[in-house]
Amino acid sequence: MLGDARWTGEESWFFSQIHATGQGLRWSALGTPVSGTHGSHPGPYFYWLLAPFSLGASPWLVSFAVALFDSLGHLLALAGLKRLWGEGEKQRLALGIATGLLALSPWALLYADRPWNSNLVSLPVGLALFGLASWWRNGGLTGFLCLTAGLAVLPSFHLSAPILGLPMLLAVASRWRLLNHRSVLAGAMLSTLIWAPYLSHEWENSAANTRALLSRSLPSVSSPSNTLLALSWPLRLVAPEIGYHAQKGYWSPYQPGAWTRPDSSAGSAWHRVHTSLALPGILLGLGLAFASLGWWLFGLRRRKNRDLFAFVLTVGTLSGWMLLLIAGRRAYPHYLHPLLPFYAGAFGLGLAELCRPGRWRALLLGAFVVQLFSGVVVSARFQSENDQQFGLNANLYTLELIRRFGDVKPYFCGALGYRSSNQLKGIAEVSHAGLRLDGKAFSLVHALPGNLPDHLIKMASWRQKIHGVEHFLIEGALPESWRRVGCR
Repeated sequence: MLGDARWTGEESWFFSQIHATGQGLRWSALGTPVSGTHGSHPGPYFYWLLAPFSLGASPWLVSFAVALFDSLGHLLALAGLKRLWGEGEKQRLALGIATGLLALSPWALLYADRPWNSNLVSLPVGLALFGLASWWRNGGLTGFLCLTAGLAVLPSFHLSAPILGLPMLLAVASRWRLLNHRSVLAGAMLSTLIWAPYLSHEWENSAANTRALLSRSLPSVSSPSNTLLALSWPLRLVAPEIGYHAQKGYWSPYQPGAWTRPDSSAGSAWHRVHTSLALPGILLGLGLAFASLGWWLFGLRRRKNRDLFAFVLTVGTLSGWMLLLIAGRRAYPHYLHPLLPFYAGAFGLGLAELCRPGRWRALLLGAFVVQLFSGVVVSARFQSENDQQFGLNANLYTLELIRRFGDVKPYFCGALGYRSSNQLKGIAEVSHAGLRLDGKAFSLVHALPGNLPDHLIKMASWRQKIHGVEHFLIEGALPESWRRVGCR
């Protein structure tokens, strides 16, 4: 799925910066820009981690590295959950269910398919969870250093770090007797080493980036629908409905509550992705997620021992909600994404509790399999309907056409608003070095199928439909008649 995953101007720029880092041409203690502010993430670890995979100048290989690190992060998280829960039939079943969600749910797939900083959050999250669970069990130095490293590098990938850092640090404080001089000194040294590049940068630049992070470049968002969307993510992150794009700012016409307005353009787009084949599984999955999480919450009142897993999940979720509402940010799911292993774990524990031996066990587990299948179907459908036109394969195909025909300038029409020459340039600088994108002999026009009148199509000297996009080659400069239908 990596080749057809969404790839826009941000990913192209990130890719060029990752390659420059690998070539030793870029040195900065800053990470990717933080949307809504004038600053960048504190720390270069997003670039450093992917830089070795860019040496072959292949953007696909960099995307593969993201998927690889995401998988490693989930495996570490599952190992941490196993240590927190202990042994037992119910715990093993819960772990298997959580593994299925982290492997196949729409959320796990959508956050592991391209070089975007938030897509690597799962690695430090998994490292921190594994470290906390190991340290909680025996107070060992290795676990404490894993916890320290995970929490220390997490802000370099996303500023949602406090929703995991706060409950984990409170948990450490509650068992401070497990700490000793050796672990405190080693943890302090590791934290200092990890933060040294950024602290040095801020010292030399009078804390310019830190001040920029505190300056808002977008207006705050406050509405009942945005609040409800923020509150819904713990449930929706473990359900098969692909609500990632339910917030404005990604792919129009996806908007909050599109499924409640079937006659609208947003509702029509929702139903094209959530096909009749998958719709029963989606409803079943939503019901199963609600029942499993609800049963897990209900079971907490019966427990007398301190439950570290429940504490981190609860405090983290409440912190995430509070920060989202106070900051006035749009309620995108990646603000709560660091807690995905915990939501998958709670779902697993609740469903495992419901799956007591008897006739309901096979029925509930069968429903869970249907849920996973439905999630895979809608993920693939969404990518086919929306992402592949903007995907890496589509961009690389355009560059190959420009190389093949020579002296070509690309244009993009109407709804292909996320495609641009700058996006292509970011890839070409690395993978197609020396390729010119400003030719005058031909115009290479891109449009969604069915969006252009026939009399314009007849002007093309060559035509090809691939990756959900129609490509038209026009001799000379782009005629004004094409510009009038939204080609730019």
